[in-house]
Amino acid sequence: MAKVEVEFEETDLVNEEGKEVPGLTARCSLCDHEVECFGRTDASRRRCFVFLREGCNDPDEGKHFYVDAAGE
Repeated sequence: MAKVEVEFEETDLVNEEGKEVPGLTARCSLCDHEVECFGRTDASRRRCFVFLREGCNDPDEGKHFYVDAAGE
């Protein structure tokens, strides 16, 4: 299992009601796959890791262990 760094960017996302809410964009440093999650908490960051694992574009490597590139 490879350890892969993820870069997070704070952003505003539009929810189902059309309102802007705080969120995160996360990008895998290995395959450049990006995901978005509502919220900016540690739980939101962990949710991004799950979404990245589900959508990984690197089938040869299997599942990765994602870590925050900023060390947060």
